[in-house]
Amino acid sequence: MRLACLTLVGCLLLAVAAPALADLCPKCKGMMFTKDIGQCKECGGMTTSGAFKLCMRCSKKLGQCEHCRAPLAAAAEKIDFTKDGVYTSGPWQYAYVISNKGTRSEGYHGRLLHAGAAVPEPETVNDYYETPWGRLYWVGSPAMLFGGHGWMPKPKASAPVGKALPEPAAAHPVLAKVVTDGPFVTNGRKEAEAWVLDELKKLGVKEPWVCADWFPVGPKPVIIHSTKLYGEAALVLRETKADQPFAVEVTGPKGVKIELPRTDGATRVVKHTLEGLGQQLDLYLVFKVSLPASKAEAEKK
Repeated sequence: MRLACLTLVGCLLLAVAAPALADLCPKCKGMMFTKDIGQCKECGGMTTSGAFKLCMRCSKKLGQCEHCRAPLAAAAEKIDFTKDGVYTSGPWQYAYVISNKGTRSEGYHGRLLHAGAAVPEPETVNDYYETPWGRLYWVGSPAMLFGGHGWMPKPKASAPVGKALPEPAAAHPVLAKVVTDGPFVTNGRKEAEAWVLDELKKLGVKEPWVCADWFPVGPKPVIIHSTKLYGEAALVLRETKADQPFAVEVTGPKGVKIELPRTDGATRVVKHTLEGLGQQLDLYLVFKVSLPASKAEAEKK
């Protein structure tokens, strides 16, 4: 009888466990789901929980959470700490530099930004942020040339590990990236985010190439293109009332206004064409709303 009861308890626990391999957004990762089979809203295939709207295949293809279909962040590029580099993922950016390389004074410098601004320096050494690249610890700004400076992947050995720091509130709620059909700039890269690829495909883009990765759009113009042939184009976030959508203006000869709902995670992809001397350049502007947690909750009410 006792064995039967234990078996029943085990079955009940399994019935509300979150599927281990599910691709979920941060909000849904802390939830529990029934471990039964459901039907995918996209392809009709099987989901790993009756509560899920997408199967694993469609979730990866669309870049959406299996449960609530919120956009999923693309996997961050792994940092190579053997050389200088700048890494971007969503609103986060990490700049890593090695000074006096190959000498006894070799030093390592890490600068961490969020939504285009340097994150606040904590008062305590070894406090850290949970970033797309894992934990980055504040090791201070020592006067000596060698060793770690700023934000490092390992805590300072002479001090205890500090506390986790809350994600900084974004200075501006709208993020953008610029994509072209085929390589246009030498420092670009192929687009990798599934939901972006899906939207660009609808617009007929065959070879999505990122010219400018995620950056914040604010009241100061951010230049997205400037050549003699096509002129200059920039993005500006115009001021609107709290009950109105966000308004991004593309400045230039053919300026347009693009509206985005005041909803955390809202996205939009827009084609914008520049013209000059009988030629044209198609830019694909990708937008994403990223509200701080407090603002996102307020918008829902």
